[in-house]
Amino acid sequence: QLLGMSSHGLHWFPNCYSLAALEELVQTWGITVFRAAMYVGENGYATDPSVFGRVQDIVAWTKALGIYCIIDWHVLTPGDPNDAVYGDAVAFWTDVATTYKDETHLIYEIANEPNGVGWDRVLEYHDAVIGAIRAVDAETIIIAGTTTWSQDIHLAAAQPVAAPHNVMYAFHFYACSHGYLLDRVRQYRSQIPIFVSEWGTSDYSGNGGVCTCEAREFLDVFSDVDGSGGGVTLSMAQWSWADKDESSAALAPGACG
Repeated sequence: QLLGMSSHGLHWFPNCYSLAALEELVQTWGITVFRAAMYVGENGYATDPSVFGRVQDIVAWTKALGIYCIIDWHVLTPGDPNDAVYGDAVAFWTDVATTYKDETHLIYEIANEPNGVGWDRVLEYHDAVIGAIRAVDAETIIIAGTTTWSQDIHLAAAQPVAAPHNVMYAFHFYACSHGYLLDRVRQYRSQIPIFVSEWGTSDYSGNGGVCTCEAREFLDVFSDVDGSGGGVTLSMAQWSWADKDESSAALAPGACG
């Protein structure tokens, strides 16, 4: 079970991401995974590809610190991963797989939160990108986002990707908004491989205060505290390591300078 943090948008909070920051997270928080959230839309990679340079930095820093790194192709707005904004996806992931095929600390998250689109369309995207990665790298773990902002793990269980080897499915939740999804996690955690690549203690907007009791219910299920999951545990990365002025941010506003 990997436990760690996710960045916020790398292009919005660049001062929060440094080797020193990750060292602090490893040494004092004990994280074993860090997620580099590279927005593609919303003035991210599609507008300024140089943001990938910070991803490359994080890949190097996590390797030096001996922890895992998730490279997150952050699909959010627009919600269809087949949208023209994401038109470079196959080329991007082919390049990433080629560059990093010998690294063992990487995980590829190929579509953060598909939304407003059907699972059939998302599957078309996943199958194309997974095929491109597997043509270069047969083993690196891939996280495939699910529909409804990566909540629909039941649809992935009913209709999985074409090449499921070392593919996991994303589940995301925010404690103040998504308590009704807890039973879904309980049901499907032992049916398909799930990675909780984004979760927060706030509501889905990132604000609304902090719901620690509700969050603890989810975390106990992820860690199979009561043994009802037959020993299946789910790895997770919390949103977010950033100094944004919102409830879900781990840092106070202005903390990153």
